[in-house]
Amino acid sequence: MLRTLIENEIMLQRAEKLGLLATDPEVDAKFNEIKAPYKPRRSSSASLEGRKMTANDLKTNMRRD
Repeated sequence: MLRTLIENEIMLQRAEKLGLLATDPEVDAKFNEIKAPYKPRRSSSASLEGRKMTANDLKTNMRRD
């Protein structure tokens, strides 16, 4: 498991050096696309809470993916 975490961090650093990370507008657009079916807002928040995540956690994961 530790090896996988290290490899993921190395790949993330390489992607950042090569300019392959998603930009803030790209992440925000994808976040809004995912969030759209969960109106009102309370439903999307409940879904994230069920996963023990915040909106920022989700955006960070989206950027890495």
